[in-house]
Amino acid sequence: MTRPRYPSFGTALIFLSVAQLSTGLKCVCQLCANNTCETGADGACWNSVMLIDGKEEVVKSCLSPSEMKGQVFCYSSRNVSKRNCCFTDFCNNETLHLNPERPAGEASWGQLELAAVILVPSCLLCVGIMLGVCTAQGQRCVYSRARKGDAEEPLDDQTLMSPDKCLKDLIFDMSTSGSGSGLPLLVQRTIARTIVLQEIIGKGRFGEVWRGRWRGRTWP
Repeated sequence: MTRPRYPSFGTALIFLSVAQLSTGLKCVCQLCANNTCETGADGACWNSVMLIDGKEEVVKSCLSPSEMKGQVFCYSSRNVSKRNCCFTDFCNNETLHLNPERPAGEASWGQLELAAVILVPSCLLCVGIMLGVCTAQGQRCVYSRARKGDAEEPLDDQTLMSPDKCLKDLIFDMSTSGSGSGLPLLVQRTIARTIVLQEIIGKGRFGEVWRGRWRGRTWP
């Protein structure tokens, strides 16, 4: 007794594929009724995107066997159009885009460039501001010290009299200047700082008389 033979699984797949090819492909079609079209056994589903006036235009349709012979519809042009031909039902349902995918290294380098463009001018600006503030502060301190030194520094006795004049001549010139005020107070204080008192030689009604030394000479 022999067992009946049943078709194998591989035979069933081949049968289904042949049946599908004989009936054709069903594809997505934007301009067709129900957005569906059907092509012949040797046709294909067509999916494309093109750049028109700066905008992406998507076209989905069916390709007949005669259109498939030239293979023009299945080639892509870089950054201008992208076309895809497929051979299963509704395989063109996906949406294509023209945006180029940049390599990871190039994208990271772009981020580094952007960071450098932002950070370098900012750092230079901060350094310039700090240098300007420090320079202005230094000039202000120098000017203040110069004014303070001019106000507190006593007059040198060399500027008050020439080498060929003695103390009596200087006092006489100051007291006979015509103003009637006598020796100026600043000049008195300046000369007094340069006189070294040695001893008392007398006392009077208005004070004491001292012997002093001024510029290497003893007075009186």
